[in-house]
Amino acid sequence: MSGTDSIKVRTRKTTTEECFSLDASSFAKSGRIPQPGYINAPLTLTWSNRFGQVTLSVPYWVENLHSSAVILHLGVTPLGNVEAIDLRVRLETTRPNFGGKRWWFLCPLFNHGAPCERRVRKLYRPPSAWYFGCRACQELTYRSAQEHDARVDTLAKDPYAIRAALDGDDHRKALLALKACAKIWGWY
Repeated sequence: MSGTDSIKVRTRKTTTEECFSLDASSFAKSGRIPQPGYINAPLTLTWSNRFGQVTLSVPYWVENLHSSAVILHLGVTPLGNVEAIDLRVRLETTRPNFGGKRWWFLCPLFNHGAPCERRVRKLYRPPSAWYFGCRACQELTYRSAQEHDARVDTLAKDPYAIRAALDGDDHRKALLALKACAKIWGWY
């Protein structure tokens, strides 16, 4: 292998659990959506760490021009800017078959030059980003997807492969076989 050949390195994606998030349903349930025709007073959303220290504070207000046009205005201050940028996020509702109202955000980010506008329940802001967006636009994954090992699932489906891995000389395969046994018996 020459010095110019590249080695494939698997980079770890940012997970949703590492991000600041906005939930459309809890946002609406908390009474933050004004009546049609009104705009609420400027408020602040804050996120705290487990020690109670504020890690992010975002000013916002909600504009409800009529029942189908609810807009969340988030004040985002990118690095180097003195004043906040108004990030407008549209909210929509759907009526489930069993009644009630379900709230959704429309993603405000652009994906490949076009507005995303994907209907999502949650918007995320990774620690390295300035804007809230959907999981696809932010290229996020779930922690459980990163921790899942498909090799264990394959072994769990074939008891003969488990036995062969345990009897073999490869200690890594034997460890995978033990994980497959633990999965079968519900230990993990």
